[in-house]
Amino acid sequence: MAEFLHTEEQIIRHRIEHAMQGWQRYAELQIDALHARMDAVLVHDQAEGFYGALDGMQQDGHEHSDVLGLAQLHDRLDEMQQAREHEQERSHDHGMGF
Repeated sequence: MAEFLHTEEQIIRHRIEHAMQGWQRYAELQIDALHARMDAVLVHDQAEGFYGALDGMQQDGHEHSDVLGLAQLHDRLDEMQQAREHEQERSHDHGMGF
């Protein structure tokens, strides 16, 4: 009888160990899958951050080019105004016989 219990205990122990190995392997797979999902989220967040920053830089570039274009237009209008004033002075000076 003792030998029968000993054999039965070994069988039960073996089954428990086998089940625990299966559960452990399943847990390892689940942890690996979790890590993969977390990595994907991290990469996605980094990509969103990168593209968000890139969009911001492009928008800043557009705003900068708009400001630069307006400044250049303003400078050109000033040059045209000065040229017109200079031409008026010359015309005025010629009209007065200088």
